[in-house]
Amino acid sequence: MSSASAPWKLPSNDSSVWFYGVGPDLIFGYGLGYLIVVPLLLGLALNADATVGLAWTGAAILLVTATPHYGATLLRVYEERSERRRYAVFAVWITAGLALLFLAGLYQWWLGCLLLTIYVSWSPWHFAGQNYGLAVMYLRRAGGDIDPGAKRLLYLAFVVSAVLSFVVIHIADSSLVFAQGAYDKTGTFATLKLGIPTGVGVPLAGALLALYLGLLVAFALTLRPRASLRGLVPVISLVLLQSLWFVVPAVATAYGAGSVRLLLPFTATAISVAHSIQYLWVTSHFAGLSAHSVRRVPFFAKCLLAGAAVSTPGLLFTPELLGDAAPYTAGVVVLCFSVVNIHHFILDGAVWKLRDGRVARALLRSQRETQDAVDPSTRHPLRNALLAVGVIGVAAKLAVVILTAQIDRLDGEPRDHYRQTQALALLGRATPELWAKVAYILEGSGAVEEAIDAWSHAVDTPAPTVVSAIRLTWMLITHRHEEPASLAEATRLGEYLVETLGQTRAEGHQALAAVHMAAGRYAEGVAMAERALVIARSNKHPARIRQVQEQVDTYRAQARFHATRPAR
Repeated sequence: MSSASAPWKLPSNDSSVWFYGVGPDLIFGYGLGYLIVVPLLLGLALNADATVGLAWTGAAILLVTATPHYGATLLRVYEERSERRRYAVFAVWITAGLALLFLAGLYQWWLGCLLLTIYVSWSPWHFAGQNYGLAVMYLRRAGGDIDPGAKRLLYLAFVVSAVLSFVVIHIADSSLVFAQGAYDKTGTFATLKLGIPTGVGVPLAGALLALYLGLLVAFALTLRPRASLRGLVPVISLVLLQSLWFVVPAVATAYGAGSVRLLLPFTATAISVAHSIQYLWVTSHFAGLSAHSVRRVPFFAKCLLAGAAVSTPGLLFTPELLGDAAPYTAGVVVLCFSVVNIHHFILDGAVWKLRDGRVARALLRSQRETQDAVDPSTRHPLRNALLAVGVIGVAAKLAVVILTAQIDRLDGEPRDHYRQTQALALLGRATPELWAKVAYILEGSGAVEEAIDAWSHAVDTPAPTVVSAIRLTWMLITHRHEEPASLAEATRLGEYLVETLGQTRAEGHQALAAVHMAAGRYAEGVAMAERALVIARSNKHPARIRQVQEQVDTYRAQARFHATRPAR
């Protein structure tokens, strides 16, 4: 390795600098692969047709990247007895505490929200910390000791970028989130934002941006006398990575300059995939230098199974297994993501320190462990059981990807979509949005009973969408008006719509008016329709006014008819 006074260059294939060679390390480890893919992602964002299938494609990519990246940390901590003992506080006590917090969060709304908030707020620094660590690692491997001042400037730059993200996340009404799986579509859990006023948050974001750029310039000036630009390619790539992941979307969000579609390359999914690939690149190299020289394919397989084992317990929270107690899609998935990632953040911070002797030997000097082999007795006694759980987890995740891909093909038989969504429901992954999508298809094909069932699943959430509630209400009173249970459900939905829409839209009053008429409550039906007409007129929407006026006239005629009809 060259001395600290010599300029950094980009060696072609120096094993003291590269893990797997120049190309693989730059592409997978130092983020060049992500930077190359950004134009492609921007092209997808601008092409509406190309975005079809992104949901299941993203899930498939996350399965083979994010899932094993969790598993790599679990293997690092739990696989060998010496490591389990060394990190016992983290491996046993903190893990048990997080498990208890997860269970408590299922029943205490504020605690679930707090865990979600910790996950969302911590994520930027977790990613930034890895990028910073990789930059320092490269500089150490390529040039020896780093000037403490330069190292401090780089560290502060990465810290400031994470703080910038934190500030924008917590600006009032901000929708920025860097955490994969942190958005609860059911509304069960929410991020407890600090609610920084826009008038404070936006200028603060601008100041942090200026500070970030200033620190990077100062860092470059400190290194420039001893380092060529060619030799700093990995560091430059990591800085660009950090900027695109956090600085660009944070500034765009703060100043309202970011189109949702144009920010596709910087979404939590894209960041998670790139971060996970980096992580597997590092951990596979570390495992290969261990005493038992783990080969890459078996190592990846074990990581995949271990990572899947963490999320498999979430299958216990499917509606079919626990009824309505804690369905997986009603916030449990978000809470599970939050706790798993907090656990990962804590373990990751504990075991990957460059000042740690074993880590330093592997990552800074590529020095193989000297002991001959690892005693098989050091393996965890529950290893085989956990691997079996991992197999179940991988199978479940793969089934979700396949089923979602099949549903995404809108040219199939509608009842096939219905059956595939039912299968997803067995795994707890059929969201209200998916049920609504399938319900539209079924309704259009004339599959009335299946459509009603699908709409029923779509509104089976604490805060169903107005569209789903309206569709199910009209389907019930049109096709099941003779069933008391269906009329009762339609009445509940109608009242929910009236309460939700209030005086802003007439559709809620229209739907409840129709329910009253179907139930034989004619006076209430006419009165509700008349209220709908008042709202429509106040909104000055001609088409809606005509529609509601026709409804009022029809209901008045029906009410007069039934009022004059002799009782039997």
